[in-house]
Formats: sequence, structure tokens, C-alpha cells
Amino acid sequence: MLNAYADIRDAIPGAPSWWDEHGVPRYVLFAPSEVANSYADEAALVLIACQGCGEKFQVAFSQNRHGSLADIMRGQEPKTLAAVIEDGILHYGDPPNTGCCCAGATMNCDDLRVLEYWTRDDSFEWQRKPGLEVPLADADASETATDEEDAQRGERNADSFVRQMDAALSETATGKETGT
Repeated sequence: MLNAYADIRDAIPGAPSWWDEHGVPRYVLFAPSEVANSYADEAALVLIACQGCGEKFQVAFSQNRHGSLADIMRGQEPKTLAAVIEDGILHYGDPPNTGCCCAGATMNCDDLRVLEYWTRDDSFEWQRKPGLEVPLADADASETATDEEDAQRGERNADSFVRQMDAALSETATGKETGT
């Protein structure tokens, strides 16, 4: 079960744009440079759903070329995020803890679709690789969006982010004017 991060969510108006690898709400537009793992060589934004109520979330995955500490400790060869996607075994685990339903925070998630996949090499320049933006094991026909639908999703995220920031700035300005 992930932390609810109510202190963060209550302090910022609007819904998070996405959630990081640890279920932390993020209010900026997704970019691979914004994932929790600053050493990541791969990053993905993935659509998941709560198994309890079906609420959908956009969540991040990241991986560095050296693999996870758990892989190293087990003496296993690290798998790239690309390989995990291609093998159909990408899985987020518990959904973000938003109180979406009474069992949601303790439920597992359905992994629906890779929305964005990014990689970088020694040049540290992120490159998007649409070939790995695919439906996942738990997807149904509604998660097999077209490129046009992906573009519309990006525009909606950008519009939502601008509205959230405008509201926050307005609220801050109002608070300063009234001395609160």
C-alpha cells in the first residue's frame, strides 16, 4: 500500500497530472527528466487502473542500465524497461492511494497501456521511442488509442496543468492581498 500524500494533494488545487514510481503525486507535465530515479536511462508513462473501482491513473516507471539493487543482490542480469514491456510483464503494483474506493489502496492495479516510452544513452539526451508505446496485458479495446488520441491526451494534460497553475497563482495573489 502506498502513502496517500494528502499533505501534498491538499496543498495543491486540482488533480495530479501523473504519479511517480513511489506513488508520489506530480503536478508538472510528464517528462522523463522528472521521474524519481535521477540515474534513469529509461522512463515510461503508463496508464493503470485500480482493480477495485477502475479509476485510471498515469504512473511513471524508470530503470537505469545497471538494474535494480534487488536484481544485483540476487545475482540476476538486469532487465531493461524495454525488455519488460516487450515481455509483457510490466507491472506497477498498488495504485496511487487516493481513496478512490474503500479497497483501492490495498488492491493491485490493472496495467493498461504504455503512453510514453523514453530512453537516453551516454549523451544524456532523452529520445522518445513510440514503438514501445503499446497496450499491456490488462488492456481492452478502450486502451488501444491512436496517435491522434495520444496527441489529444497531451493537449488535455497541458490545458489542465495551465488551469491548475493559474488557479494556484490566483489563490496565492489573493492570499497576499488580504494578508493571509
